[in-house]
Amino acid sequence: RAHLAVHRALLALHQITEGEHALIFSARLVSYEEKIQGYDGTCGTNVYYTYDSSTKTLHIFGTGAIADYNNEYTPWNSYKEEIKTLVIGNCVTSIGIEAFGFCTSLTSIEIPTSVTSIGNQAFTGCTGFTSIDIPASVTSIGFGAFWSCTSLASIHIPASVTSIG
Repeated sequence: RAHLAVHRALLALHQITEGEHALIFSARLVSYEEKIQGYDGTCGTNVYYTYDSSTKTLHIFGTGAIADYNNEYTPWNSYKEEIKTLVIGNCVTSIGIEAFGFCTSLTSIEIPTSVTSIGNQAFTGCTGFTSIDIPASVTSIGFGAFWSCTSLASIHIPASVTSIG
């Protein structure tokens, strides 16, 4: 959260500065991105991920939407069958198409209240988790978002969801 506050403060500074000061801002922004701790890669505009192989936890953080991966390899494709826990940060706004498909060992998913949509086949083929609680902030769930989640026995879909499929 602290890194997001710094990022927002720097953006605000950029909006009120001109000329020479704007160049200073640009240098600070590069420095900021280089210092993100545990940063493994990007998975959207201003959205990043890190994977902890010792706990098998994938953390998604930043601001905005997780990218769509329409039949493409996700950045975590090489270890997707190992991921047990998915933690999505509080400023992520949507879960992209096929973002976590076939993460077969996934048993725990934390979706924050900042998420408003879950893309098509976002969790397709995730056979490890038994329940999911979709927050009231979600208004749309894409086609086949939980298709072939064979262990899924309980799903809470809030009244805020106005579109499925």
